[in-house]
Amino acid sequence: MPSAPSKIIRRTHMNLALFLTPWMLVYALSGLVLNHGPAVRALYGTAWGQFEKVEERPYTATFSEGADNRMIGAQILEHLGLTGTFNLQGAPNQPRLVITRNAAFAAHRITYFRTENRLLVEKQAFSAPVFVNRVHFRHGYE
Repeated sequence: MPSAPSKIIRRTHMNLALFLTPWMLVYALSGLVLNHGPAVRALYGTAWGQFEKVEERPYTATFSEGADNRMIGAQILEHLGLTGTFNLQGAPNQPRLVITRNAAFAAHRITYFRTENRLLVEKQAFSAPVFVNRVHFRHGYE
């Protein structure tokens, strides 16, 4: 008959393993994709992580003189109904601002052409390796 401490240790070990297994799988699979990228790309061909055009629309918004890119990006995403965490590329004086909105199963890339007052909305096609890497590098819960 096992002793009480032994039983507690075994139960704790089992429940902890059950709880941590999904994270271990995500990091193991994403490590495989990151370390063996060319081999994984060969399986998926040229469709790896491609963005497909969703829509192109005019966007005439006025921003204050002191508006920084984060505020502009947040306003554009709110207008499109894509609020949440995002990354930006582009400086305030450049003619275009690229916003990348990452979600669990898809990424959107929104390009704001300031001089032309238009938005180009693109969505990344789903593929397992891209999904696993997106989960690996996910920041925040918004």
